[in-house]
Amino acid sequence: VWTLHSSGANRFYMQAVDDRAMNEWVRAVRLACFEATKLYEYYTSSLVNERYSGMLVAQRSSEYHVHVRFSGTNDWVPCGMRLSANPAQITFSSEETQAQVATVKSARYAYSIYPDSLDKVDGAMIAKFEGDCDVDSSLLPKIDASDGERDLAPLNSRDHGSYALVIFQSATDMASALIEVASHARLCNMPTRFVPDFVPDRMNLYLSLSDIADKSIEIMEPVTARRMLENLASERCPKAGSISSDQAGGYWTSSSTANADSAVNIQPQTQLPWNSDSESSEENKPVGGDKKRESYVKVSTKTLEADAEQSPPAEQQKKKKAF
Repeated sequence: VWTLHSSGANRFYMQAVDDRAMNEWVRAVRLACFEATKLYEYYTSSLVNERYSGMLVAQRSSEYHVHVRFSGTNDWVPCGMRLSANPAQITFSSEETQAQVATVKSARYAYSIYPDSLDKVDGAMIAKFEGDCDVDSSLLPKIDASDGERDLAPLNSRDHGSYALVIFQSATDMASALIEVASHARLCNMPTRFVPDFVPDRMNLYLSLSDIADKSIEIMEPVTARRMLENLASERCPKAGSISSDQAGGYWTSSSTANADSAVNIQPQTQLPWNSDSESSEENKPVGGDKKRESYVKVSTKTLEADAEQSPPAEQQKKKKAF
């Protein structure tokens, strides 16, 4: 049995047919979430350098009025957001009481969330900041199950989360905050330039399942697993400096063609079946287990908030009875 954390405070228990299948599921989900995060990071780099490059050298604000949702919570809370360099952290304070609601320290990722379509990029105002997030739950609104009215969470309740999802008042504010956080936390090669350390490979994005099959990703703590995937991808992927701006357009155009031509040749056990929704001959259809992986990855890459974990051994037999 393994657990899935999706958006908000949702948690689902999943039962695989055996331990081997469970490990494959957890590896696939964690890899999908990691790669989706890196693609958002790559998109953010392109967005900043193409449309907000002037902010890289300009004086940027350190305070913003935002709505924020923290990991493990369902509600958007109006807050004042303050960025500090020493120590490098993000502080969220209640706009009503000015009390400190949460802090994000040791930021590991900061990126813009790609909107539903390309024509909405100019108006995109949602960003995600991943790191060590300490939240004072007593200051967050809580929905009362009986009548739907808001109540306060128990006092002195502090939670440790992993991210803050933030809606800014404008796309310019979002870009400014992302650059400032990257500069303080030394992300994306800041403060010299705003580019990721490495870019996705044209065939396999960042990693394939075969690359991580023997790395014990499935039993690691989420942060440790992310660090392992980051190190492996850094070793295997092209460095950002190896592809010039003039080559970028041709790089991705040729990658789309290459992926379309080679999709049917990818073995199910080493790659997720991305294009099984399309009509194909019987021999090209993935087996049942891979269909399940495909349907899950579509969800996890879209929400970016999924986190797969194996259930503790002592609880597995008890939970299996429920399925």
